Amino acid sequence: MDGLTFVAEIVKALAWPVTVVGAVAMLRQSLLQLIPGMRRFKYKDIEIEFERKLEAAKAEVVDVLLPPPPAPPQVPPPANQDVPRLAPPITPAGAIDLPAMVQAVEQVASVSPRAAVAEAWRFVEMAIQRALSRRQLSRPKSPRELRQVLQQNGLLPGRAGALLDDLRGMRNQAVHATDMELTPGQAIDYALLAATLIMMIDPNVIPLAR
Repeated sequence: MDGLTFVAEIVKALAWPVTVVGAVAMLRQSLLQLIPGMRRFKYKDIEIEFERKLEAAKAEVVDVLLPPPPAPPQVPPPANQDVPRLAPPITPAGAIDLPAMVQAVEQVASVSPRAAVAEAWRFVEMAIQRALSRRQLSRPKSPRELRQVLQQNGLLPGRAGALLDDLRGMRNQAVHATDMELTPGQAIDYALLAATLIMMIDPNVIPLAR
């Protein structure tokens, strides 16, 4: 084998690995470009699940109380606007004022629907704690045990247990799925469902008007 033939054979032997490396590099670049879309697809599924749970919960409690939500604002607020941190509306007698609660959550929803969902859930937690305290019951650590205690003591009538689970799940999605998109209208719907559940748990509230 002469020198030129030897060099040609070496070049052919190296050509395949070089081609493979190039292909892998191109494939890696394509995959990196797809990752944001894959993340968006993932959170789109969560958004669909949130909306499905919201609509199912509304259908469950429509006979109890569910006034139509106000129209969401047409113009989004400035991005740097602070989210108001509102104290729970409580009457001098210590009762939760549900109309004031929903109004407070609406104000938060106009700035951050995600924060509004968390705020509405905070009122649910407050109602649960008040109900347990009236019965001199300690709060279990797990959500399942909490639901059992509430049901055994008559604090979750009818379908209220399922509504509690749905609202907790939606709250967790809203708080932890940070790429999920929520609208002010969805947050207000959530607040109305939370107010309905609070009326089931705690009779000593100022109810929403029918």
